[in-house]
Amino acid sequence: MRRPSLVVAALAICAASPAGFAQAAFSYSLSSDLGDYFKSKDVVSISQDVPLQAEGKLDGKVGNPDTPDAQYSGVVRVSYDPASNVTALSLREAWVKAFLGPVDLTVGNQIVAWGLTDIFTPVDTVNPQDYNLPISPEKIPEFMCRVNLYGRGFSLDLVAVPFWNGDILPGSRWQGEVSPPPGITIVSQSIDEDSPSATWDNVQFGGRLQASADWQQGFDAGLTYYRGINRSPRNSFEIGAPIMQTTTLTPTGTPGEFAAQTSLEYDRYDLLGIDADAALNNGLMLRTELAYKIFNETSWLDPESGSAAAEWVAAGEYTVVGIKTIGEYILDWTRRTQDDHFAQTVLLIASDDFDSRSSVMAEGAWNFDGSGFLSPQISYTLTDGLQASFKVYVFLGSSSTTFGQFAGNDFGEVVVKYAF
Repeated sequence: MRRPSLVVAALAICAASPAGFAQAAFSYSLSSDLGDYFKSKDVVSISQDVPLQAEGKLDGKVGNPDTPDAQYSGVVRVSYDPASNVTALSLREAWVKAFLGPVDLTVGNQIVAWGLTDIFTPVDTVNPQDYNLPISPEKIPEFMCRVNLYGRGFSLDLVAVPFWNGDILPGSRWQGEVSPPPGITIVSQSIDEDSPSATWDNVQFGGRLQASADWQQGFDAGLTYYRGINRSPRNSFEIGAPIMQTTTLTPTGTPGEFAAQTSLEYDRYDLLGIDADAALNNGLMLRTELAYKIFNETSWLDPESGSAAAEWVAAGEYTVVGIKTIGEYILDWTRRTQDDHFAQTVLLIASDDFDSRSSVMAEGAWNFDGSGFLSPQISYTLTDGLQASFKVYVFLGSSSTTFGQFAGNDFGEVVVKYAF
């Protein structure tokens, strides 16, 4: 549960004060999308829960415009679903930042971006995610206290998250199906969720230290530590796994009939990560990122089975004849009960801006289990502030593979957005 009320009050005070209101800037956006799942007879909104969406944003400064004492920002999102005739109002980013010499103190709903890689960012673990579209999640702003310290050649980013909030899991059409063993009939099903409460023991915290050096065109390296609680229940959402696997079957007294109880448990974890990037003189950008995670107080060096995981990303970026190309190699490791499990994925993105109004992008991934996806995308600015984009996602592979499990969800969508 979020606690935005104090921040909203502070935003209102800042905006209403003569010094703050004079420097306030308002902006708005309105977007809508319509799509078609190719293997479905229904034309539906691909975003499922937000077919029509509007956002209003307020930014401002307090004090001298060039050397302000404080800064504030707030975003409100309104969503309307014509299918259910439901309107939802949500507070997105809403924070107040005080400038205290070399230290910035920020309190409120924030989005933290840690790490240096582009697509897969193993050390970027602070915010929960909205997995309505599993392969393109959206970060959810989180209420936190954040301290940024800036020095010569380095920066330190510290966060404390007092309240736990979970991920928004994918809809039913994206989830793998769980079938009971032969001869078993499920006559009732219940869910027992043990969500972390707002206690001192459940405060999540960590930090990232980044250093920069004047080597080639620039070199950066980061070290991250974070102690948190998983945003998704154990085994509930990971690519290649079905939803909610921790299920107990209890006999009802009738032969072959059972009652199913699913327990949603959220594991504590400690994460240690490193990342680095280098801009070379020939225009090539190299990036790497590694995160090692242990669960439930297991040993760092000799973790128990099922209680450790790691992800390593090696990436490169280069522009050839105006086409920007990003490639990533991702290696995932999980400590399992018997043999350790490894998964490898290669991702490639190519994009080009034809002119100031139009751009194209092609995104594709291939997992070594024989699955992948392709996504061509086109964007065009119709007039100032009005943009339309078209995207297609096609999934390849058998139903038991990483991306093949989504093979029934090939879709195309058109998104129109107006900002002013």
